Amino acid sequence: MPFNIYFAGETYIESDDYIRERGGLRLFSYADNKKLIERWREFNCGNRLLIDSGAFSVAHRGISIDIYEYIKYINNNDDINSWVELDTIPYPILNTFTAKDSCEKSWTSYKYMRQQVRDNANLLPLYHFGEPEYALSRVIDESKEDYIGIGGRHGVSTAEQIKYFNWVFRVIANSSKPNIRVHAFGITTPEILNRFPFYSADSSAWIKASVFGEVMMRDTLKRISISNNTKHLQDNFDYLPKEAKQLFEKQVEYFGYTIQQLQEDVKCRQRYNIDVLLDWANNYKYMGKESFKIGALF
Repeated sequence: MPFNIYFAGETYIESDDYIRERGGLRLFSYADNKKLIERWREFNCGNRLLIDSGAFSVAHRGISIDIYEYIKYINNNDDINSWVELDTIPYPILNTFTAKDSCEKSWTSYKYMRQQVRDNANLLPLYHFGEPEYALSRVIDESKEDYIGIGGRHGVSTAEQIKYFNWVFRVIANSSKPNIRVHAFGITTPEILNRFPFYSADSSAWIKASVFGEVMMRDTLKRISISNNTKHLQDNFDYLPKEAKQLFEKQVEYFGYTIQQLQEDVKCRQRYNIDVLLDWANNYKYMGKESFKIGALF
C-alpha cells in the first residue's frame, strides 16, 4: 500500500514543480516558506501540503513565532488541511529539565490552538525525543486528532533510532488509541519506516543528496556518489564493481535517465531522487511486528 512521503526543504522552483506535477506531497515551514506555500495554493494543491510552524529552525536563529499570527494564517488558508502545532524546542541545551519544560509549553500552545483554529481535527500535536513518557501518552490519549507527529533521534545510529521507536510504538500499542496515525519527522530510512507502522514521514535528504553529488538507490534509498565533482571519493559510481555498475545503470535507465545526466546536473539528480522516493512510497511494504500494525494503514 502506498506510503505518504512528504518532500521537505527549499530548493529549485523546477524541482518543486516536478514534485507537484508527479502528484507528490510537500512539507513547508510557515516561518520560512510562505511564498512557496502560496505557489502551491495557486495551483489548487493545498490539500497536498503539510505545514510545520518552523519552530525548530527559528529556535536555532534565536527568534520565536507569534502564535496568534500562526493561528490567523491557518484560519485564512482553509484549502490546506494539515497543520503542525507550534511547539517549543529545548535549544540550545537538551536535558531532562529543558525537555520537560518545553513539552509543557508545547502542550499549552497545542490546547490553545485547538480552541482557536477553524478545523482542529487536522492539527498535529507533537512528541519530541527526550520528553517524559507521560508527554507521549498525553499527546496520544488527550489529543482530539487521530494523527500525531513524532520527532526522530538525529545524529545517532540506525540501531539507536530503532530502539527509540520500539519504545514509542510500544507506548502507542498500549494506549487508548493503538491505531492512531503517526508522522515521522525528518526520516527516510527504510530500515525504520518499513519496521514501524508510520502513516507518513518527511525528509529533505533528496535535496542534500543531490547537492553533495549523490543519488538514491531504489528500495534501500542508500546514497551513491555520482557527480563528476565527487570522482575522488571511493564510493563514487566509477569505482563500483562491474556487476554493481550494471545493476545501477539498469535502475537509472528504468527511471528514464542517463548516468551522464546524473553526473553533470544537480537539478537532474533532484528529479531522479524525487522519482526514487515516489517509487519507494508507492511500493511500500510494512515488515514490522504484527502487534505494531496500525489499522488505518492497511
